[in-house]
Amino acid sequence: MSVPFEGFVQIFPEEGAAPSERTVLRVLFDDRTLYVGVVCFDREPGQVSGPLARRDNLPYSDTVTVIVDSLHDHRSAYAFSVNAGGVQQDGLYYEDDSFTTIWDAVWEGRAATRPDGWSAEFAIPLAAMRHLDDAEQTWGFAVRREVARTHEVMASVPFPRNGRGMASRLGHLTGLVGLQPPRDLELAPYAATRFVLRPQFSDTARPQPRLFDAILDLGLDLKWTVASGLVLNGTVNPDFGQVEADEIIQNVTTFEIQFPEKRPLFNQGMDIFQPLGLGRESVPQQLFYSRRIGLDAPMLAAAKLSGQAAGWLEIGLLDAVVAGAGRPPGSTEEVTDRRYRFLDGRPLHLAPVDSLPLEAPPAQNFFTGVGRFKTSRSVSLGLWLTSALPLTRPCTADDAAATTPPARCGVRGGNAAALDWDLHTADSEWVLYGQAAASQVTGGSPARLLPDGTVLRPGDVGQGVYLTAARQGGEPWRFDIHYEYESPRLELNPSGYQRTQNEQAMRLRLRYVRPSGGGPFHDWQATALAVERWTTDGKGLRRGSTWTLSAKARFRNFLEIACELDFDDPGYDVREIEGTGIPYARSRSGWVYCLGSSDAGQPLAAQWTAFLGRYFPIGALAGPAFYGGQLTLVLRPHPRFEIRLSAQAERNAFPARWVESRPDAQGGAEVLLGDLLAPFLSLTARAQLAITPRLSFQAYTQIYAEFRRYGPFFTATSQNRSPIHPADLVPGGTLSSPPDSRYSAMNVNLVLRWELALGTTMYVVYARSQQEPPWDAPTPPPPTLYPRALGAGPMVDSVLVKLSHLWTL
Repeated sequence: MSVPFEGFVQIFPEEGAAPSERTVLRVLFDDRTLYVGVVCFDREPGQVSGPLARRDNLPYSDTVTVIVDSLHDHRSAYAFSVNAGGVQQDGLYYEDDSFTTIWDAVWEGRAATRPDGWSAEFAIPLAAMRHLDDAEQTWGFAVRREVARTHEVMASVPFPRNGRGMASRLGHLTGLVGLQPPRDLELAPYAATRFVLRPQFSDTARPQPRLFDAILDLGLDLKWTVASGLVLNGTVNPDFGQVEADEIIQNVTTFEIQFPEKRPLFNQGMDIFQPLGLGRESVPQQLFYSRRIGLDAPMLAAAKLSGQAAGWLEIGLLDAVVAGAGRPPGSTEEVTDRRYRFLDGRPLHLAPVDSLPLEAPPAQNFFTGVGRFKTSRSVSLGLWLTSALPLTRPCTADDAAATTPPARCGVRGGNAAALDWDLHTADSEWVLYGQAAASQVTGGSPARLLPDGTVLRPGDVGQGVYLTAARQGGEPWRFDIHYEYESPRLELNPSGYQRTQNEQAMRLRLRYVRPSGGGPFHDWQATALAVERWTTDGKGLRRGSTWTLSAKARFRNFLEIACELDFDDPGYDVREIEGTGIPYARSRSGWVYCLGSSDAGQPLAAQWTAFLGRYFPIGALAGPAFYGGQLTLVLRPHPRFEIRLSAQAERNAFPARWVESRPDAQGGAEVLLGDLLAPFLSLTARAQLAITPRLSFQAYTQIYAEFRRYGPFFTATSQNRSPIHPADLVPGGTLSSPPDSRYSAMNVNLVLRWELALGTTMYVVYARSQQEPPWDAPTPPPPTLYPRALGAGPMVDSVLVKLSHLWTL
């Protein structure tokens, strides 16, 4: 019989005070399961908030969270939550207190109402958590309770609001004797039937006719505890049709947008694969970015081994093969082939031949290996190796010069290696972390031109490093100093994410924090930030400076407001005049940005952002203004129903953006630039109806529209890549083709999720994607955000029925 524990302490709003409500905790275990029971007494039981929602989409409510550091490494922990309505959510702490909810496990949670409050029960299989096989073990452990109507947070151990650290501050769960990591093999086969109505032609100007495809996919996921603390996850022909589509986002920069990972396979054991600092800042050099896998070709199979190889060594190994099938040589889109076949490139995918692309996407193997050596509780060293290996014959110079180069010429292959380090004090208040990396280009085109004019060829090697020293806990003063370096030929993007190359940067951030608040505030802070960037190609060109002042506060009524004032001096942009390497001195700008949110515990909650700024006029360039904002309303008219409505509108304007380049009579380059007006409108609706905690319906719709209008135009010349300044711009110029454009689209996802039994789930998904037809008139498209002729453009409708079942052997 477990001894009840009642020594909870208040974390918020009065840190260290006795909780306003009594909580009783009990813990039991056997050789397969950890059981946790929590009784949440409440003097106003009728005010307990327990709205229903889809699993892993926990609404703001009365909640109990169990946090377990089963490896007792003080750096990572699992979190299991149940609200008063029985909705489950799980997540993962890594790097001590960085947190993500993308980790998932199979476990049971229940909630029940009582005359004096409510109770939560957890049955967590030991197989869901990595742990050792010592005869007697001690785990890190804590339970946190949240009371929605008062926002009170209490926990079984104190977590100071002015400090950092979560896993390192957990209490101890002792007396765990005779626990053996289960050697169970979990198999989860699935069958998915998809019915698709799609345009016959890939040309967006030919949306008709549409063809009907019935497609069958078979696949398998597996999980095997190989040894103490080591887990093998695998998949064959995975299907992610139930995953919500990415949001359409405007991008008028020369940088790639990084999207979040939503696919379940990559969210298991991902703490090991996270780059150091990701939970604290935007990491400039990431060797592993899982969205690369399956981006250009379907995933055929993948395997991932992760966990604790020894008390001082944590490893992660991932290998994935992407491959696809294409139509027979000589096929055209004009001739349909409705025969159903299993093809070599996709042996578990049954579909009409003409539903495949004309050319099979290139096969590629992705490998990532991570070893993290924990020499002490405060020191860890990591070694990374990654590879994106094309499994096709090389692209030759003749291939690349063809009118339509083969797909293999577009493959980005590469190898990379890195050493990272993380040094911190026992309370994580002071940290020093960073990474040194190197890359090598393999495969793809014999010569690839980057936006800054750098040419990448197979065999080219690049280097990069970043380093951050910070005081991230305590009060009132905190700071961080950051340095990063990316050589011109550093290329981590084949398997990772790297925003830019040919840049080094210094950043200094100083914060004055009051997490304990005072006066009308629960907490508040003020921040000053300065960033300086310049090139690494030996020229030392300044790529820009940014200065920011910001402040944010949470009031006693739980209204949150934050504002920042920014000034940007972009210096020389070496990427704007694409592929030339001509430095372009862009205009300075300044703006103010504010955001806020109301009490999330109310039936109607609001979140908003707004910004206003302008460029400073210089030479022949005017100083256009830019502004915009977003308003999100969250309505909960019923405990089982939530709707989230969001409207975002921006008027983005830029002086003298690059349009085209051409050689001039003197052997230099004539550059044409034009002012750019690029407003957009995005309307998004998300709704969820929870019939039971295991049966839910979710709807997502986004309507997006933008246009881009250029003018007036300017010309400038550059000899031997000499810099172009605003004073060099001459009004006027002729265009070889109109650059104006417009785009509108709509995405719809309707998902019914039914957990028939623990580990057995059925999805029914309807998805639609459509966009307006391209503008084919000789005149520029109308500058309007009205989603013109969406119904006349290409449209894809699909219905997916997917059933997966878990077997434990």
